[in-house]
Amino acid sequence: MYLRLATVDRDYRKCLVARPVDEGGRYDFPTILAEHELNGPLEGFLSTNLDQNMIVCGPLWLDPSMSLGRRSRMTIRLLDAYEMILKKAGVSQYLFHVQPEGHWMDTIERALGLKPYEFSEGEFWYKREF
Repeated sequence: MYLRLATVDRDYRKCLVARPVDEGGRYDFPTILAEHELNGPLEGFLSTNLDQNMIVCGPLWLDPSMSLGRRSRMTIRLLDAYEMILKKAGVSQYLFHVQPEGHWMDTIERALGLKPYEFSEGEFWYKREF
């Protein structure tokens, strides 16, 4: 697996093909790509939403055909790369949100030691500081 920062329109188009956004929507900096080989098929990505004048991490997209173990490892590597880029840019915190169903809330608490600080519009919101 190769991780790299999206830098050109072609990179962002790969993400839009895998996970389309609403009309007029886009993926923002930083967007981290996980590819099978350099400039090869996309296996996952982690992007940013700046629409609310704050750094909101997400969406996270992972190839659904991969095993749960591989998706878990890829999530950790994407998040590490994402945070490294934010730190280099002088950012010390970001927000993210998850829907209440599924295993994400337990995983976030165990792995990151975070609890949601707000429930809004059907989602739990977290603040990650480093």
